[in-house]
Amino acid sequence: MNRYVWLAVLTQLVASTIPSASKLVLDSFAVEPYIALRWSISAATFGILLIVTRVPCVWEPRLIARVAALGLGGYVFASLGTLYAVKIGGVSFFGLLTLLSPLTVVALSTIVLKERIRRHTWIALGLALAGLSLMITGKNEVSSWLSAVTAAALVIAAYTSDSLTFLYSKPFQARISLVQYLFVGQATAAISMWLLSSTIYPPEQLLPPTREVWAAVVYVASVSCVGIYFVWYWLLKHLQGQQLGVLQYLHGMAAAVWGVVIFDEQLTAPMIVVSVLLLMGILIACRHTVSATSR
Repeated sequence: MNRYVWLAVLTQLVASTIPSASKLVLDSFAVEPYIALRWSISAATFGILLIVTRVPCVWEPRLIARVAALGLGGYVFASLGTLYAVKIGGVSFFGLLTLLSPLTVVALSTIVLKERIRRHTWIALGLALAGLSLMITGKNEVSSWLSAVTAAALVIAAYTSDSLTFLYSKPFQARISLVQYLFVGQATAAISMWLLSSTIYPPEQLLPPTREVWAAVVYVASVSCVGIYFVWYWLLKHLQGQQLGVLQYLHGMAAAVWGVVIFDEQLTAPMIVVSVLLLMGILIACRHTVSATSR
């Protein structure tokens, strides 16, 4: 493997620790102020980068408003879905559900980009639906139908929002720098979540209660919201999208293992079988992407 693939593997392994770090935060800190705080830290980081690097910026009001709207979808709604899924379903179940992410992009591409649904796509999506049903059944064995279905629905909604944001963001990213795009989107998410949090929680509950929780928040904000976002966009210049899609499987499985090791969560046989089904779906979807690209 070349150095870019190794970097992508390392990035996914590091990213797999984020759900566990978030679970540690959510055990004693509310979801909404957690989202507001972590996007505030990352937005401030990108704002400093804009100033230090003197990246050329475009502040056309209509353009910034559209990027801000994308920030609400990709950073607010997606964060709410994923974090509540971690809180309700646990880290291991969430880790396996993240394997739906690349298949969600495939499904939405056929709608947003008006791509033709080919046989490979139908097979991949069929495997994803079968895997999702089996995963919920497996989760019910160690928790309940309510937690399994709720967590699955939250993750699907979150990845739908995140995928739509990604698909609709490409034209805007061609007009402004990546640093400015991330700054505007994340700053919008931070401001909106602070406004929401201030209406739900009293002032004393808007900041983490302990140094350990603070450390976990800063870790997620700096490693995930800043580092992984930036590296992953950079890797898109050196690796094919289907390669990165397959590597997301590593992220999901590693996250599930962290849930077992740190929180003593249980993986049932159906949940393990699901991971194989979703890997097959990812590989089939990537094969379709390669075929379509070569033509």
